[in-house]
Amino acid sequence: DVVIAPGITYRQMTRPGPVVVQVLRPALAEPTLTPVVATGGTRVLELQPLGTIVGRLSGNAPAGATVAGAINGGYGLLKADQGAPIGLLIADGELLCDPWPTRRSCLVFGASGPPRLDTLSLHGTISTVDGKSMTLSGLNRPRLPGELVLYTPRYNPATRTREAGRQVVLGKVFADGAKLTAGGDFSGEVLACVDGLANVEIPADGVVLAGSGPAEAWLGER
Repeated sequence: DVVIAPGITYRQMTRPGPVVVQVLRPALAEPTLTPVVATGGTRVLELQPLGTIVGRLSGNAPAGATVAGAINGGYGLLKADQGAPIGLLIADGELLCDPWPTRRSCLVFGASGPPRLDTLSLHGTISTVDGKSMTLSGLNRPRLPGELVLYTPRYNPATRTREAGRQVVLGKVFADGAKLTAGGDFSGEVLACVDGLANVEIPADGVVLAGSGPAEAWLGER
């Protein structure tokens, strides 16, 4: 093994095939190591090479800190939905994608204690001023039939909808650089309602609620 930083060793293993495996082994007790979750770009659907991501992290690192190593930590969809991550994604405290399409296991870096593998679920509710509410199906990912999905500015410039339904645009949700966090409570005002098959722009300070089936009917009553 080669020591590349305090508490981190590197090894390359070659197997028949040929298969080449790069292994980074961190010492969890090393106090100078801090794990960081990074996205492929400024938005959820952006894709960048790992070296580009490392360069971005290095440029934004605090004085005296360096990026000792990096790995591809997740999976994404192909073809029409290329770039959409599969599974829960939280970076710098911001909730970016729910654990879909099923309750997938994820690697959790908590505020204290060692990293752990866990299985998490999305629990979100959309409520109106008249007290009517509906359960949120997903966040920042392709909408399946009958679902109610929330899109934030971190997803993409627009919703990339592939199925007809109703989309409600809300503004003034994120003020003064606020971001969507787990357990948070947010409100906004309706800017527009769009029916049919449309690629709706996501406001910089707001969200888009998109639904079909029962979710479309519920949005239509609001």
